Amino acid sequence: HAEETILPLARERKLGVLAFFPLGNNGGVSCGSGRNLFARVGDRPLPEWAAEFDAKSWAQFFLKYVIAHPAVTSARVGTSKAAHMVDDRVGGVGR
Repeated sequence: HAEETILPLARERKLGVLAFFPLGNNGGVSCGSGRNLFARVGDRPLPEWAAEFDAKSWAQFFLKYVIAHPAVTSARVGTSKAAHMVDDRVGGVGR
């Protein structure tokens, strides 16, 4: 529930916010659910409108959502897979 409490407070006080593991913790479990964030979307394709902000994967979609919040200064993702690292990096560029 950071979007309801911490993020507004950070904006009000002009504090930077680091979104730490926004795609889930090191086990892949996202906050508020026992299920992996990616398992929750399954094999569904991205919505067509995701192309409007250059998202080409679910990881990019989720990262762009997180860093689009005006209170978020940076996001720190973690992975042990090079392909995921490249995909995550692309989530931080474009529209």
